[in-house]
Amino acid sequence: MSGARRLYLTPGELDLLRRRLDLPAPPGFSVDGGSGSMAGLEELGVMTDGAVHPSVAAGLVAACAPRVGVLVTASVGDSGVTAALGVRGSLGGSLAQSGSAAAEVAAWPATELGAELARVVPPLGAHPAPALHLPLEELTCSGVERRFGPVTGALQATVVADGVLGQLRWLATEQGWLAVEPAQWRAGGRQAWVRPVVADDLGSALAPYLATALS
Repeated sequence: MSGARRLYLTPGELDLLRRRLDLPAPPGFSVDGGSGSMAGLEELGVMTDGAVHPSVAAGLVAACAPRVGVLVTASVGDSGVTAALGVRGSLGGSLAQSGSAAAEVAAWPATELGAELARVVPPLGAHPAPALHLPLEELTCSGVERRFGPVTGALQATVVADGVLGQLRWLATEQGWLAVEPAQWRAGGRQAWVRPVVADDLGSALAPYLATALS
């Protein structure tokens, strides 16, 4: 069972808490604007006598100023999500937002990072095609669509800790997710590894970068 604690805040409420804690806004987040008031946050139990509730503060600090963080942007069709997940010590925190809608703010044990990463991946199954090595020249949109069907979106995940440590990219198709992994020399030319993936694979795909940052 997940040990996460979650709440939903408007962009204005999130901005108010962020500024009260003197935290930077994660890239891509709509936090400046909208309505937010101390009184409203106190009614929610998020603030008391002007102080941010400790569990909320800890989650925001982990997400906005992590020892190691993961920034995720994903879109499928007309919907998309921006998420920032981070770990500080034994605690993890995350922000997830779709467009300018309310943001989910969560705090969870650091050991649940993999499960939390899976939560922010738009729900698609794995593409039924087998994994393939493809020449780089075939990784155009039209080339991918000839082999795998229409591309409907993409996901990018970036691991950060005093700079960018690693990045991966997935493609969304009508039949499911595909991971596009770094090109290598193979059969006399540069080729990429394209394979079907599901949401639960995101944590394991990022694990080498995360292990480097946390070692």
